Amino acid sequence: MNKVGKVLLVFLVIILIIFLLAFCYPALSTKYVKNELSKFNYCDVKGDCARVLGKCPIGNVYVNKKEVAKTENLMKLVPAICVYSRTFINDSLKDCIYGKCIQQYNNADDLV
Repeated sequence: MNKVGKVLLVFLVIILIIFLLAFCYPALSTKYVKNELSKFNYCDVKGDCARVLGKCPIGNVYVNKKEVAKTENLMKLVPAICVYSRTFINDSLKDCIYGKCIQQYNNADDLV
């Protein structure tokens, strides 16, 4: 293989790596963020919970209020790969159930 062929091969390999990373990174970073967010979702009482506005594809999440800043920083890692149009839910319906912050709603009137 001559010098031009080797340079072309290296160039094609680099392009292939960039192409693969471009398509794999959003899924990997979203999976990582979701895993980390699950660590921030803990509580003893309802007052421990806070909602953090998310972005697509993760959406809004409830976490311990001590973890809000970390959660917001993690959300910055998520590439916005779609348009997010979820209805905001009445924040007064948050609760701490079995040590996890959750959003409870009983009917359509609970959606704001």
